[in-house]
Amino acid sequence: MKRYIILKLILICNCLSSQNVPFIHYSTRDGLPQTQILSLFEDSRGYKWFGCMDDLYYFDGKNFKNVTENKQIPNNAIYDIDEDKNGNIIFNVTKWMCKYDGNKITFNKTNIVLRDNNFCVDKDGIGWCINNIDKKIYYSFDFITWEKANINENQPDWHFISYN
Repeated sequence: MKRYIILKLILICNCLSSQNVPFIHYSTRDGLPQTQILSLFEDSRGYKWFGCMDDLYYFDGKNFKNVTENKQIPNNAIYDIDEDKNGNIIFNVTKWMCKYDGNKITFNKTNIVLRDNNFCVDKDGIGWCINNIDKKIYYSFDFITWEKANINENQPDWHFISYN
């Protein structure tokens, strides 16, 4: 009986280890513009977005396309990418927040410095980040003006963060 259980465990482990996870490796030979990727994001349409040292690209399943080529943005290093509730791509370049609506890029200097250049967008389209200067949590409806979030100090859980 003991041998039967050990044999069964070996067979189960062997079956589990033989499963293949689908993985596609893209290189510059496949059209990936460069190998220094700072940020990755998959939007609601399934496009893969790549923030690089030089520009912002997306992959539509067949081709890589440069979004920022020939467009004047303040800094070409794309540190973070997300999507707002309207399907616009929001990305961060140092102190600037940029929005790509599918045709044009608009950008504005923010009133804060994003910690590690990271931000996120919740299901309601509100942007959230940590200000690197005062280490407080901020929110934004337009990704330009950021307001300090109200934190209930009596609740240790971050779920008690609110905005005005």
